[in-house]
Amino acid sequence: MTDVVPIFLEVPRTEIGYVKFVFESYEGVAVLRTIDARRGLLVVLAVPDFLDQARRVVAALADEIACRE
Repeated sequence: MTDVVPIFLEVPRTEIGYVKFVFESYEGVAVLRTIDARRGLLVVLAVPDFLDQARRVVAALADEIACRE
């Protein structure tokens, strides 16, 4: 079994801080890392037990901002 499941995202550069804030507010669900700030590439490292919740957060972000997996 893997320790984390990566979810790769592309968001507008100006929204990176907001996306980090959103994931930090769901303490323990996932950790967000910036891969390339200029391109808005991020990786969400979700623990398997909270993968469904992390995916729901990603879906909500996609409804709110230009966020795509």
